[in-house]
Amino acid sequence: MKQSLHLRQGMQLSMTPQLQQAIKLLQMSTLDLQQEIQQALESNMMLEVEEESSHSASEPALEHKSEHSDSMTSEGSQTDIPDELPVDSSWDDIYESVVELGGNNGEAVEFEAQRSQATTLQDHLLWQLELTPFTDRDYEVALAIIDSINADGYLSTSIEDIHLSLQSQFEDLELDEVLAVLHRVQYFDPVGVGAADLKDCLRLQLQQMPELTPHRSEALQIVSEYLDLLATHEQSKLMRKLGLTERQLTAAVNLIRSLEPKPGSKIQQQEPEYVIPDVYVVKQNERWQVHLNPEIAPKLRINPFYSAMIKTRR
Repeated sequence: MKQSLHLRQGMQLSMTPQLQQAIKLLQMSTLDLQQEIQQALESNMMLEVEEESSHSASEPALEHKSEHSDSMTSEGSQTDIPDELPVDSSWDDIYESVVELGGNNGEAVEFEAQRSQATTLQDHLLWQLELTPFTDRDYEVALAIIDSINADGYLSTSIEDIHLSLQSQFEDLELDEVLAVLHRVQYFDPVGVGAADLKDCLRLQLQQMPELTPHRSEALQIVSEYLDLLATHEQSKLMRKLGLTERQLTAAVNLIRSLEPKPGSKIQQQEPEYVIPDVYVVKQNERWQVHLNPEIAPKLRINPFYSAMIKTRR
C-alpha cells in the first residue's frame, strides 16, 4: 500500500462556550431572559445597565445656534419684512392644544400614559353613594362607613367605633341611625359588602336572593346558626338539627358554596398590563423584515471604572 499526502478542505461546527450560551439564550422566553440578565447583574459587579444617552449635550448647541441666528437677524437689513407679524394673541390662547395620535411628529405617543386607572372598591362604593339619595347627615355617616370597609369588603372598624367617631360631628347621633345607614350601604354592589364577618357576609348575600330560590331558607338557617358545624363537615348533626335529608342538605350546602366569601375581590382590580412584543415585523421596500424589540432586555456594559483599573495595571 503506497502512502501519500492529500490536502482536503472541510467545514466543521465546533461547540464553543459562546455558541452554547447563544443557543441557551435563544431558547429562553422574555421573562426567563430578563431573570437571567438580572442574575448576571447581581452576581457580577463588573456589569451594569447601559443608560440611554440624554440629549443634554445637544441642547447647548441648539441654544447657541438660536442666539447666533437672532444676532444675524438684528444685524441684517431693517427693510426685510418678517414672515409673521406680531399679534396680540396666539392660537393656543383660544384653542387647547391637541396631541395628534396618527401624525408623524417624530415623538411616539406612549400607551403607558393613556392607561386607564385601576378601579378600587372605595371608588366603586363612593360612585354608588353619589347616586343614592341621602340627607346631608346620612351622607356623612355613609361616607364614614365606606372609609371603614377594607379591600375584601368587610368592616375594619366596629359600628360602635364608627358611631363614637361621628359624635364629635353630630352630638345627637344615635347608634340606630348609623345602623340604618349601614343597612342601606350593605345593599350596594357587590352583594355582601359592609359585613362585619364571614357569617354576616354570607347572610347578606342569601337575604338578597329571591325568596323562591331553592333551599334558600335552609342555607340561611345553616349560615345563621350552624356555620361552625358546616366548617367541621359534621353533616349528620346538621341533618338531625335541621330535619333535612342528605339530598336537601347537599343542595343547601352547594348554594352556600356558590356565594362569594370576599365580595370586594370582584371589584378590586390591578393596573392593566400591556403585552410587550418580542419582535416587530415591518414591510420595507416590498419585503417583510423582522426586528428584535430592544426594550425586552436591558443593554449591559462593563463598568468603566473597573475597566480603567484593569487597563492601568497592565
